[in-house]
Amino acid sequence: LSSSRVSDEVKIFIVSPKEIQAYKVDGVVCLRGVLSPVQCAKMFQASVEFVKANKGRIRYGKDDKRFFSAALMADTIPAFEKFAKNSQLPSIAAQLMNNLKMVRFFYDQLFIKAPGTQARTAWHNDLSYWPFRGNDLISI
Repeated sequence: LSSSRVSDEVKIFIVSPKEIQAYKVDGVVCLRGVLSPVQCAKMFQASVEFVKANKGRIRYGKDDKRFFSAALMADTIPAFEKFAKNSQLPSIAAQLMNNLKMVRFFYDQLFIKAPGTQARTAWHNDLSYWPFRGNDLISI
C-alpha cells in the first residue's frame, strides 16, 4: 500500500495489485495505515458526542454494561458525512471494485459494545436486507 499526503487529514491511497487480488480471491483485505491519527481522533470525538446525545439504540445484558448501535449518522452529523464521502475511503472502494468511476455511499452504522458486556449480538446476514444486485458491494 502506498500513499501520498494531500493534507494533514487525508491521504490518497493506491491499493497495490497484490491487495486487489487478495480482495478478489478472499472477499476481504486488511489495509493498514489508511486513516491518519487526525481522522481517527475526529471520528472518535464525533462518535462519543453522538453516544452522549443518546440518539442510538442501547441494549443491556444481565449487567450494567451496554451495547450501543445507530445508523445513518451521515444524514445529520457533518463529521460523519465528511468522513464517509470526502475521505480516502471512496477511492479505496473504487480501486477494489475494478477502478469504478463512481462509488455510491449507502449508509453508515456505529457499534460500540462495552468490554465484557453480556448484551447479545444476534447472528445475521446483512446482504439479504440490502437492495443490491451484483458483486460490486463493499463494506468498510
